[in-house]
Amino acid sequence: MNNTLLKRIDTSHQQIIIKEIPNVNVLMSTYNGSKFLSKQIESIVAQCEVSISLTIRDDGSNDRTPYLAKKVSGRYRDKNFTYNISCGANLGFLGSFEKLLLDAEGSEYYAFSDQDDLWEPCKLAKAVAALQPYTDEPALYASSVSIADEKLQPLSKNVFPGLQYTIPAEFIRHRLAGHTMVWNEELQKRIRQYGAIPVWSHDQHVALVGLLTGAPLLMDTASYVKHRRLNTSLTPGGGSAFKRLKHEWDLVINRGNKFNRPKLATRLLELPSSSLGIEDRTFLNLVSSEKRIPLLFNPSLSCGFIVGDLEAKLSILLGRF
Repeated sequence: MNNTLLKRIDTSHQQIIIKEIPNVNVLMSTYNGSKFLSKQIESIVAQCEVSISLTIRDDGSNDRTPYLAKKVSGRYRDKNFTYNISCGANLGFLGSFEKLLLDAEGSEYYAFSDQDDLWEPCKLAKAVAALQPYTDEPALYASSVSIADEKLQPLSKNVFPGLQYTIPAEFIRHRLAGHTMVWNEELQKRIRQYGAIPVWSHDQHVALVGLLTGAPLLMDTASYVKHRRLNTSLTPGGGSAFKRLKHEWDLVINRGNKFNRPKLATRLLELPSSSLGIEDRTFLNLVSSEKRIPLLFNPSLSCGFIVGDLEAKLSILLGRF
């Protein structure tokens, strides 16, 4: 397994040392996000020690989101902040972010952004400082998550205990938070080279390419973003306990075959990889051929989260994995 690529770091007390002002392309998909969008763009503009290229794709909003995005971004255009805003047909959350991801090029670093969070001024600089040593090889940064309510009052912090950075873990449950992820140009080149992958989240796409190319994951125990959890959130943390339980059950039964794991496994086996070992290939072959019993007892079947592991085994038994 590739969990040796996981490197836990803590940047909370580390001084930011960046030799030159690097450019970070921030990828944001918007949809009816006018309520909080202005504050989030302002927090992106306020990032220190980096220059920002903000790339927004509006996914068919029917409110003032595109207008606000252009209005707010237009206040700040200078040598350290540029923006590009496009409006497209509604592709859905995944489709819109995937288009942003596969089209992005020409920057030193890349990051995802939600439309309703709030970033601390040092968020990107902390990530870039951690990634700087990896000049000629792919590398990925992610961090813990500070969860807040609609008014940005703290609710909790998720440090992802037991996190596994492995191919099997990504097939069971993608646990990293996309809005914390930053990666370098070497990894982005591989993402573009590989092209479309049948993933179920855009941030999972980045993690999987990272694993295929041997990119280390620099997992920061610090957090520099307030992530709003709303009743309307597409992530499972928003809303009621019933919504959470329904989400967990949907993961087990794979409603609508949202997670086409055999198709994803087949695709990954087709791609050139510098990091897939025998254990990973064995796992992917079991998934692609849908061999339930060998898969159920495969020792690499773990994401480091006991509920996720149990749900994966139940899903395999039900023939829904």
